[in-house]
Amino acid sequence: MRCKRCNGFTFLDVITTVEGTVKTFRCLICGYISDTVVEMNKINPPPPPERRGRKPNLLIREIKRKPLIRKKIML
Repeated sequence: MRCKRCNGFTFLDVITTVEGTVKTFRCLICGYISDTVVEMNKINPPPPPERRGRKPNLLIREIKRKPLIRKKIML
């Protein structure tokens, strides 16, 4: 694999801990460290905090307070 900064050669550095394994790539020339998670997040960034996970209670209350529009059908 090539370095993103200087286009030099990188080597794979595997770090194993109790929680899991992390694969990092380190450049031989400039020392730039990168891993696959960082590269994937640069390509496809995560959503902003307001769109992530559950909505806060304030937003849910505001949505529920809006009146429903009911159309009366005349027969």
